[in-house]
Amino acid sequence: MKLTWHDLLIDNVSVEQWREWLLPWNGVVKGDIAPIFMNKFGSWFFRHSSGEIGMFNVLTGCHSVVAETQDQFVKQVNREEWQQEFLLSKSILTLRKSGKILSENQCYAICPHPALGGINPSDYEYLDPKFVLPMGVRVWQSICAQSLIRCNQV
Repeated sequence: MKLTWHDLLIDNVSVEQWREWLLPWNGVVKGDIAPIFMNKFGSWFFRHSSGEIGMFNVLTGCHSVVAETQDQFVKQVNREEWQQEFLLSKSILTLRKSGKILSENQCYAICPHPALGGINPSDYEYLDPKFVLPMGVRVWQSICAQSLIRCNQV
C-alpha cells in the first residue's frame, strides 16, 4: 500500500480552523509563525518569520527546527526517511492496514497519551493499533496540551 500526501498530512485548512486548533497551546506555541500542515498525529509544522521551518511535537512537547530554509524543507519532505521520522509514515501505514482510516478534521489519538505512559511512535516504538483512535483534531489537541502540562513537559 502506497501512502499519499492526504494519508500523511492535515492541510488545506482555513485560518479560522488553524486558530481554533492552536487554542490549547496558547502560551506554548508562540512567535511570528504560520502553520504549514500537521501530521496525522496532530504535530504542527510552522514557517517562522526567520524562514526556518519548525515542528511542535504534540506527543513530546518539544519544539525543533526541521529545515533552515523553505528550499531545504521541500527537498527533505519528499525523502522517505524524513517522512518516517516526522510524519510517522510507518505507523500510519500500520494503522491504515488495520482499518483505522481518518475522516476529515480527524487525527490519530494515542491512548493513553505518551506523557501519561502511552506508546510514542516518535521514539520509533511499535504502535499497536488497539491503542489508537481516530479523533477530532480540536479534541486531540486539547488532550495533548492537558497531558503535557499536567506532566510538566511544556
